[in-house]
Amino acid sequence: MYPQDLFDNKTAAIEVTFFYGSHEKPDDATLFKPYLDSADIYIPEVRGWTPSALERYTKISKAIETPDEANQICIDNGEGRRKAFTMQLWKMLHGSNKQIVVLDIPSDFESIYDGSKDVYETLTDNSRSFSEFLHELDTETNNEVANQDKREDYISERLRTLLEDSAASNPSSEQIRILLTIGAIHTRLFERFVSDPSFKHVAFKQVFSENPQPYYYRAELMKRKLYGEKISEELLAKVFLEDICELHIDEMTSFTNANDKIRLLRAIIEPFSYDDAQKVFENWDNQKVGQFIAIEILKTEGYQES
Repeated sequence: MYPQDLFDNKTAAIEVTFFYGSHEKPDDATLFKPYLDSADIYIPEVRGWTPSALERYTKISKAIETPDEANQICIDNGEGRRKAFTMQLWKMLHGSNKQIVVLDIPSDFESIYDGSKDVYETLTDNSRSFSEFLHELDTETNNEVANQDKREDYISERLRTLLEDSAASNPSSEQIRILLTIGAIHTRLFERFVSDPSFKHVAFKQVFSENPQPYYYRAELMKRKLYGEKISEELLAKVFLEDICELHIDEMTSFTNANDKIRLLRAIIEPFSYDDAQKVFENWDNQKVGQFIAIEILKTEGYQES
């Protein structure tokens, strides 16, 4: 551990930008391109990463591999085709010579899992009441929140070490710009560092993909739980509706920005009351849900249909 006063030297010119947003569609990556262009060190969100993943990012940054070549290698290795967001990010990184540092939890990181089944696997089972189903959904998300809490601790410790090492190896006080991109539920990461007196001479800033940042109902639920807020059954009911509608939205639309998709989902779901959601649960019919979503998309102006 470096001395407590390591960062008391005002000439330790380190700037860290936390960019919060989705990591789903190609334009989710394009939104942070200006920050990536000016960064010296890039920290991607790569939950469950392996050494080969870090090697892939580094080779792309150094133009040893093209994004298409890297994608094909992933397919050949049985890892599957990379999603649109990753391909766009790789295109932005290609030949940039950015230093890539991965702080996220690796593939062998111990998670919290209680062995429970996916609550949606038996959605057609009418033996549960809607309230019982929401309780199961609440428990399931509690496990994920516990995992995210451990994940934030892990990332924080590794970021602390990176900042200490960067300051120690930067006696000339040359400007070091670090960009960390991650999902918008993880605002506690910024709060931990900006309020830490041992980093008072590191410039921390947070940027959101939009202001205000749109959140999925599920992401809103996760973020509230991470901050220890009380969760209502009404919010859990909205998460249920969003979960069963999202796949239909993906199949019926061609958004290139997840924020547009989130706004559409929330516009469709917001009018539903708890009682409305209960009726959907008790009369579950996937085809009818799809038909409803299609009609709602056609009724909603300003959204792109495929």
